[in-house]
Amino acid sequence: MGYPTKNAAAARHRPGHRRASLHDDAITYREALKLGGSAWPRRDHAVEQLIGALQAKDPHECAPIAAERAPLLPREHVFVNV
Repeated sequence: MGYPTKNAAAARHRPGHRRASLHDDAITYREALKLGGSAWPRRDHAVEQLIGALQAKDPHECAPIAAERAPLLPREHVFVNV
């Protein structure tokens, strides 16, 4: 569970990287969140990106996940985006 693995999973979706389908995005961010655990410094960003991918892919799948994760986010831009 080293940071390089989590960061590599999340990095695949940064600008300049090959863009996968929304389904693959959601899978990748779920994987990064699972590997990163609650102490991972980029966790909030990964949650934000997961919700964005799910919102575009399937709003019905997105809503319960956003409702579960939003209360755990700091009251910053990621909270607003989720």
